[in-house]
Amino acid sequence: MGKQKPENRATLGRAELELLQFVDANPAISVGDAVTQFGTPRGLARTTVLTMMQRLVTKGFLKRQQVDNVYRYSTKVSAATAVTEMVSEFVRGVLGGSVSPFVAYLSASQDLTDEEVVELRSLVQGLDQRSKKKSKPKSDQGEG
Repeated sequence: MGKQKPENRATLGRAELELLQFVDANPAISVGDAVTQFGTPRGLARTTVLTMMQRLVTKGFLKRQQVDNVYRYSTKVSAATAVTEMVSEFVRGVLGGSVSPFVAYLSASQDLTDEEVVELRSLVQGLDQRSKKKSKPKSDQGEG
């Protein structure tokens, strides 16, 4: 059966994810500050930023609190958690639950930096270690 998304949150569009990442890096931000720092450089109107922030609240990714008659927005779900959920949904929905096609894509990709390759190797080593721990007989694992 696979894991369900926590709270059955709706998915995010690219612009919503970018805004979530921005708010995650700038907690307790007002709409005005979000417009100035996030929206204006991207050519987004105040109403667009406000609508996106309200949508993120409705979807369960942001929360807002009124402080001195100004609403301040913070993440209810970190951007990293949202990305993990999106990747999980992609693997389940598009790749049928198998990461192999994605790994094959990465191995053929010419766009990976040396740092990304090092990071991927480290992640695979972690998977190897986890797999070895799982395959050990219980008597070899000791008491915790």
